[in-house]
Amino acid sequence: MTTEQALVGAVIAAPDEDTPRLAYADHLDELGGVLNAARARLIREQCGPGFGANRLAGCEDWDWVERQQEVARQVTGPSPGGCLAALPDAVQDPVWLRGFVERVYLSPTAYARSGSRLHEATPLRRVSFGSPYPIDLGRLAVLPHFARLDEAEVYTSRGLVGIECFAASRLVRLTGLAFGWPVRASDVAEIARSHWAPGLRRLRVTGTGYESPRDVSSVVGQLCCGAFRDLRELHLAGFRLDPEAVAAIGRAGWGHLTRLAFTSAALGPAGTRALIGSPLFRRGLVELQLSGNRLTGTDVSVLTSAPGAERLVSHALDLNNIDGTGALALAALGGLGQVDVRYNRIDLRGLLALVDRFPRTASTWPQLRVPGESGVTRA
Repeated sequence: MTTEQALVGAVIAAPDEDTPRLAYADHLDELGGVLNAARARLIREQCGPGFGANRLAGCEDWDWVERQQEVARQVTGPSPGGCLAALPDAVQDPVWLRGFVERVYLSPTAYARSGSRLHEATPLRRVSFGSPYPIDLGRLAVLPHFARLDEAEVYTSRGLVGIECFAASRLVRLTGLAFGWPVRASDVAEIARSHWAPGLRRLRVTGTGYESPRDVSSVVGQLCCGAFRDLRELHLAGFRLDPEAVAAIGRAGWGHLTRLAFTSAALGPAGTRALIGSPLFRRGLVELQLSGNRLTGTDVSVLTSAPGAERLVSHALDLNNIDGTGALALAALGGLGQVDVRYNRIDLRGLLALVDRFPRTASTWPQLRVPGESGVTRA
């Protein structure tokens, strides 16, 4: 084993530690060369004190991740893959975190062909699988290197197959699973019966928006059956949730759930009230995403004044009907560290209140996404 392999292996073996990464940066400096120097600088800057203390407790800091990528672009130029020669050509949108690629977008075929080499080159944690063809989850699950992933996301326009084989596989490390293709209650039931379901910490389930209330109730029932009791994050996208479904999720026995997302769920006032009246909301959600739910400024005012709202540090409320009243209510929420209110109806007064509420400082870097921006931090 070469020194290079040993140092990279140490990073992969302890992906949460900065010390092996900084040791590898020292090695790159000793080797010399323009690319090695750029890579060493990238590792040191992304592991520096300006980043380490800026993660919001309990949720992923949008701004922290974006600034990591900005540093990668500045240090490595338009082709950051050049700093990692082992990065397969088929990899798209590599996400550099603390000097190494930890997330990629890849087709299932490319992952089957190059995934093993990729896992040997970088502490890869999450792969987003995308394909214009049906994705066979069973074939993915039997790949030896798939078992090394912490999180998997699946996006396809043609459906999923092999759910049964996928659920039956021994994925001892899998802690995050996201389906970007609509799934059925029977699919969720298969996952719930898997031996690794209790180990999941992050789960995203997508619907079509046209499921019957009975089908939605079945999906919610499977999610609340107890198999996913240790989730930290639950994301339901595209399911039209009535107040009864929202209340069922809110009173389920989640032991550690701190991040909840209902995207395009048509909550409205009734669903919002069902949520804030639930034990889950009162017990201590840290991050709440309610994008595309027809919420008004009045709904936001009710939400932010409810018991438990003071614990929220992250709020995504884009694609609603929030006016200046709702913006003022958000600006008054003391513990909030980042908020997304793009594509709403916020007037100038509400917008200015949010900008004043979230000054961008070197020590905290809170995030504000406002109308007219496409995810860019408001300075």
